[in-house]
Order: sequence, then structure tokens, then C-alpha cells
Amino acid sequence: MAISKQLAELMGGEIGVQSSKGVGTTFWFTVLFSKPSEKESLPLRCKEHSFYGRKALIVEDDPVYMETMTNILKRLDIDVLGVTTGEGARACLVGMKEEHGSPDVVFVDLDLPDYDGMDLVKDLYSEMLLGDEPAILMTASRCMPSKEDVADCGAISAIEKPITSESIKTLLTKALGDDAAKVHLTEKDASVSYSHLKVLVAEDNKVNQMVVKGLLKKMGITPVIVENGLEAYEYYVNSEPFDLILMDCEMPVLDGWEATRKIRGYQVEHIEDKGELLIVALSAHALSIEREKAASVGMDDYLSKPVSRDDIESMFRKYNLGVS
Repeated sequence: MAISKQLAELMGGEIGVQSSKGVGTTFWFTVLFSKPSEKESLPLRCKEHSFYGRKALIVEDDPVYMETMTNILKRLDIDVLGVTTGEGARACLVGMKEEHGSPDVVFVDLDLPDYDGMDLVKDLYSEMLLGDEPAILMTASRCMPSKEDVADCGAISAIEKPITSESIKTLLTKALGDDAAKVHLTEKDASVSYSHLKVLVAEDNKVNQMVVKGLLKKMGITPVIVENGLEAYEYYVNSEPFDLILMDCEMPVLDGWEATRKIRGYQVEHIEDKGELLIVALSAHALSIEREKAASVGMDDYLSKPVSRDDIESMFRKYNLGVS
């Protein structure tokens, strides 16, 4: 009865009992459902969102949430591994590495018995137990971390409990990509290469450095990584021309705004040697004022953290950076 009560409350409802002596007992429950559109009423295994063969690691100590998540993911044809502690997650990932495997996505509860969820995600990236595999935090709304904190630990998003199948599908489509879209890539799209690009990444957060580096390496790019705006400026001045700079906006020594101003100034004076340069801002803020500020200092575009591979590839396509 206690577990049933938790499940009903997770779905926005309640549970109760009515009993009359000599008549009997009736147990009842209510749950909230929105009226599905025609598109939403398609079976959960719809080919448009097939994640068949993917693996997920769930780090969750609450058995009700663990069961709920496991059932949702299994209905999406995702293989599930579940552990209840941060150390359990570490041991699981070490074992998978030894077998030359890894999960495609990791769900981490924010409040584990032995670990803070954000600290765990940061440690797993720092220890190279996670590379470009996306991590998603799970938490009650009263404990929802800021977007900046989520990005700083390396996670791509935080999701509120109670968790629904629709919210999971939306997140997974963003994190893993839409398989149907991949299947229908044209030959031209499939043959596009980005390995020729020279990319400089200016980012002071170690976890974000590893995430962006991992995403770019998956695309055949080996980026140069620097930790502040001054290093970015000096590297730009003293190196062969770059095609792209991914510039964090808030860094020590010299921030991304001022670094961009200095780089653009130098570029104008040495345009014959340096040629064209795309500078894209990286920021945990998605405010329009931030985008306007980026444009005012000479940045060409803007990506909100946490950045996904789809975000980067869309940017590359937008500026025709690939070659066939």
C-alpha cells in the first residue's frame, strides 16, 4: 500500500480506501493524464523515436523512482543497468570500461546516500569514466539546480521528479539524437567531414573542457584547449590561423567578451595572414541580452551550455564548415 501510494502521488494523484462493516472494502486511486494529441497517442515504440540497442545507467537509491525509470526506459527498448550509490556507479563504469563498453546515457539522482549527484557527475568526467556520454540529473523540484550549476558539473540537463515517459523521450532525443533522422541521412550528409577544421576552445571549467573535446573528437577534430581569454588571444596571435573559436564568456584573467574584442582587433590588422575566423560564444545563460552582447563584441553566434553534439553539428552546417 505504501508503494502504491508513492506511485499514485508521483503521477499527480492520490490513493484511498473506503470500508463498511459487513459490506466490504474498496481501494481507489486517481492519476492525472493530459488528453493526448493524435501524434502523442502513437505507441511508445514508435519508429520515429527508436532507441533500440542503447544502454542507460541509472544511479538512484529510491526503489520507486528506480522502478519507474527502469520501466519507462525498457519500453523505449533501452537496456538498463541500475545502481543505488555513487561508488556503485563508479564500479559499474570501471567494469564496463574493462569490457570496452560504456552506457549511452547516465541518469543520476541529485541526493544519493554517499554522494551529491553533481559532484558525482563531475568526478566521473574528471576520472575519464565518462567521455562524451551525456549525464542527466534527476531531482525534486524544490531541489532543482540552476542551469549554471548543471553545466558546471558536466550534465546536459536536470529533470524534475515525478518523471514522465514524454519528458524522458524528449531528453533522450536531444541527448542521443533521433535514430529515424540518422537512418534517413542522404549520402551527401553522411559523407560530410569536419576533420580539416582547426578549432580553439577557450574554457576554464575542466569538466566542460573534456565534454567539448570529446564531442569534437567524435567529429574527427582535435581541438586546442586553453583556460582563459588571455591564453586564447595569445594562442590566436602566435599560431597558424584557426577556423573556429568556441569562447566561454566567463573566464578568469580575461573574459570571453574582452578576449573576442582583442582577437577581432588583431584580425583586422593582420587579415591577410589570419583570414576569416568564426567565434561562437559558450554560455550557461540563454538570455537575449547575452546574445546581443556577444554580437556587440564581435562574436558570430551563440551556444547555450550544456552543449550537445547536435548543437555543434547544427552550427557547422549553418556556416557550411563541412567538406564532402
